[in-house]
Amino acid sequence: MLERSASTLRAARRSGTPVECLEELRNQRSIENAYKVQELFGAMHGATAIGYKVGAASEPSQQLVGAAEPFYGLLFDAETFKSGTALHRGDFFEPGMEGEFAFRIGRDLTASRGPLTFDEVSDAIEAVMPAIEICDHRFKAWKAVSLEEIIADNAFHGALVLGQPMADWRKYDYPTHEISLSFDGDVVGRGPGALVLGHPVRSVMWLANKLSQHGKHLRAGDIVAAGTCTGLHYSGDVNCVSAALGEIGEVSFYFD
Repeated sequence: MLERSASTLRAARRSGTPVECLEELRNQRSIENAYKVQELFGAMHGATAIGYKVGAASEPSQQLVGAAEPFYGLLFDAETFKSGTALHRGDFFEPGMEGEFAFRIGRDLTASRGPLTFDEVSDAIEAVMPAIEICDHRFKAWKAVSLEEIIADNAFHGALVLGQPMADWRKYDYPTHEISLSFDGDVVGRGPGALVLGHPVRSVMWLANKLSQHGKHLRAGDIVAAGTCTGLHYSGDVNCVSAALGEIGEVSFYFD
């Protein structure tokens, strides 16, 4: 019956009509079933998966959704955009913005010999990119649904906007490197990479090892949005959303 939950999510996206809950998942409630629904939804989506987002990668984020650890969602080519793009506000239900580090994987990462280490994951990363994740959901009230339903609904993901990749990514001190998020030029959130599991590469490491538990792995070319450094911020009338990552660069988009 989990297919019905995935179909419900697909129909909500296509119609623009939010749903109350995922009744079938609630009747078979588990984190593993939530990921199964997410995978089924991904197969129905009609777009190509290009990587993953990590959600709840900070203690405040975990407290917000009642999670004991991070969770992941799928990134799709049709929902990933270059900096400077204009997006339609009407394509989203309740968009909230986050400033993040995103990484591009340079070679396949498999955990065949046991859990991957920080150094092994670092060696597989080929670039860092400034990123803004647009978090979104398909529910009438996301705070009224379970963590499992949030994960099934592609982990609160709406879209990703990416700046230019930087190959010389190792020269930065990520725990102290700050990201600021601005709405129409006014800073609304700011924070260092330490907010993401102590170091954003640890977020990639968590993801790589979690995927191995599900029989999957990070592949060369995959994008990983590591988690928010700025917190989640909403604004109903913002025009330009931007994130500044110092020497790493900037990223922005517009709502029309």
